[in-house]
Amino acid sequence: MSPKSADLKLKSKNVTEGTERSPNRAMLRAMGLTSEDLARPLVGVASTWNEATPCNIHLDRLAEKAKQGVKAAGGTPREFVSIAVSDGIAMGHEGMKASLISREIIADSIELMMRAHAYDACVTIATTRVSNPVRSPSFHPSPSSAFWRTAFATGGPPWIKGFYPYPRNTVRLSRLLAQRYPMQTNG
Repeated sequence: MSPKSADLKLKSKNVTEGTERSPNRAMLRAMGLTSEDLARPLVGVASTWNEATPCNIHLDRLAEKAKQGVKAAGGTPREFVSIAVSDGIAMGHEGMKASLISREIIADSIELMMRAHAYDACVTIATTRVSNPVRSPSFHPSPSSAFWRTAFATGGPPWIKGFYPYPRNTVRLSRLLAQRYPMQTNG
């Protein structure tokens, strides 16, 4: 690993390096990660994809493009999802009480995954104001998370005819990240 790549592994080195971390690496290897994958920075790709709301149903395709961009930039992508509540479906009944609190849960769950799995950076993908963790007050960087490199990609309004954000905008974002934060490894 080059010195520059080592600098990018601020968090993940805590689960990928040293003999005392063999159990951690065993769990990562059980998912098919190689030594080369573990030598690169681990980048969380978080989305609010689900089949519960039309706003988020396409985000799995965006996440796949973001993972390709992370890999092209020299990182090892690790995808995970959070919840999302649709105001349009939840309104008019008890479900509406879930809308505001869901924003905090989304932000907290992404931060929890980032901390628990020691990811070095994060790409978040969401669409509406409800499922957008960046708009949540709890998502503002804290001193402990201030050195997570984070990029946000919007899924856009999928119901507008002709609006297909998934590959173009995400590929553009991935290229920008690769230029701004090049990740280099041996080989």
